[in-house]
Amino acid sequence: YSFAEEVMTVHPDTRVFLMYESDPAIGVNNYVQAYLQGHSDLSFADFGVFGVGYSGSAAQLIESAKNNESAVRGVACYSALEPGEPVMEVINAIIDGQDLPYWLVEKCFTVNSFGFEK
Repeated sequence: YSFAEEVMTVHPDTRVFLMYESDPAIGVNNYVQAYLQGHSDLSFADFGVFGVGYSGSAAQLIESAKNNESAVRGVACYSALEPGEPVMEVINAIIDGQDLPYWLVEKCFTVNSFGFEK
């Protein structure tokens, strides 16, 4: 929230935020929501907030963005939807007695409000 506030104070024309994690993206969305209350000429449709990493809260905001009720447009995910799933696969391989090497491959995918698939 405070990051977006500082950016918008110095650069009020900023409309896109790229955040390293989804939680700060949610904070930016919260600031944008407050900002819009004093700027009737703007709406969520004018903003795009993107993050990295999946969370249920971000997913709800992405779904809301389809109707321009949120500025969080999408996240790039660097792991499975279930946190720790790839690590558990390695742990299970060790428990099952599989020989080395153990591989931890994190799949990359996107969750977004505009139909992009990668």
